Amino acid sequence: GPEDLIIGDLELIRSGGDPPDEELERAQGEQQDPGPLDQLVSIPAARWVYPNGNAAGFYRFALDDSALAALAEVAHAVLEPQERLALVGNQWALIKAGKAPIGQFFTLLEGFRVETDRAVLSAITERLSWLETHVLRDEA
Repeated sequence: GPEDLIIGDLELIRSGGDPPDEELERAQGEQQDPGPLDQLVSIPAARWVYPNGNAAGFYRFALDDSALAALAEVAHAVLEPQERLALVGNQWALIKAGKAPIGQFFTLLEGFRVETDRAVLSAITERLSWLETHVLRDEA
């Protein structure tokens, strides 16, 4: 089942798989300056990772292509609606800021084919509508 990883007292990272105990203990024991905002966190044994458990954090996170694809595959089964909503918003913000390629957004959407939550569907629809209005050309 999912494992919860607490870093310091604030950030919650949800992951699936079994992170090594020593890495978990080291991460939980670290009480230091969080450092630069573009800090890399690695949980090698995790099959998927969601860096904003319960959508409780006020920060952005970026996942590489393989980590995002792995999360997209299980998002509906393992994330709560508020987490899926925050995930869509987070990925969109990264794209708008030029920090992630648009292809990642479409990779993420693959995992939302069975989405039923109205708020999540609305967020996806708003982003697709923005793309239609501002990016796609009308060839007519």
